[in-house]
Amino acid sequence: MPWRLEHRICDRGGKVNEDHAGVAGPYAWVLDGAGLGTQPRFSGFATDAAWLVHTVDRWLSEHASRYRALSALLGALEAELQTKFGPPDATDPAGGPSACLTLAQLDPTDPGIVHLAWIADTVALLPAATGCIDVITDDRVGPFEARVFDVMAREPGRGAQLSAAARAHIFRNRHCVNQPDGYAVVSPIRPWTHLVCYRTVALAPGTPLVLMSDGATRLFDTCQVMSAADVYAAAARGDGAEIVAQLREIERADADCVRYPRFKVHDDATILVVAPTSN
Repeated sequence: MPWRLEHRICDRGGKVNEDHAGVAGPYAWVLDGAGLGTQPRFSGFATDAAWLVHTVDRWLSEHASRYRALSALLGALEAELQTKFGPPDATDPAGGPSACLTLAQLDPTDPGIVHLAWIADTVALLPAATGCIDVITDDRVGPFEARVFDVMAREPGRGAQLSAAARAHIFRNRHCVNQPDGYAVVSPIRPWTHLVCYRTVALAPGTPLVLMSDGATRLFDTCQVMSAADVYAAAARGDGAEIVAQLREIERADADCVRYPRFKVHDDATILVVAPTSN
């Protein structure tokens, strides 16, 4: 049974878009890439992070529907990325680019059941049994980002440019990728499938599932101008472009990243809305 694609918006935050989102049969996903902006390895891509999310997106589009189990699919994807990327990037402490991934699979036999897999801080929003909106994400990167924000808070007047001290912390953080007591991401170098989080949820046919990159979740976490329930409702009714435009206005008004601390003024903002079909 396939997902029904309701809406999709992927708004670039800078010169290079390192987000992707897609749907293929019973699978839907959102991706958010990251890296150090080192010399790209692959022609046709401005960054290796852009290459990574493009490669994952294409592989999922072409191969995901062959797999009935999320764990088997992700294991095959991990092997594919290791083969395609090749040896580690010696200039990046993580050995290469990384990505956040949230992947949703409709149960092969019950359209009211969805299997979720996620790693790093992309987000799934869906109605909970309590009537609230459930925010499903991976918080393991939070303490590492907090260290950088602590440095930034001690640098008044820094503007939107990261200082050498803040960049040094980001560099050190990348040593912790997929390490014990570190944080988890999709990586073409370091094993990651053992770090994926899984959950099975009930979702009635026709009920929207909203998948987002963290550039869009700024609306309810970083800037807190909407609740997660408000964002879910707006995305579900097709107003994703409008709420991202609202976010961009808020970000431009805080171009020094002082009121709403963040690593860059704008981030790529992706919202994918899908709904399970009944047949």
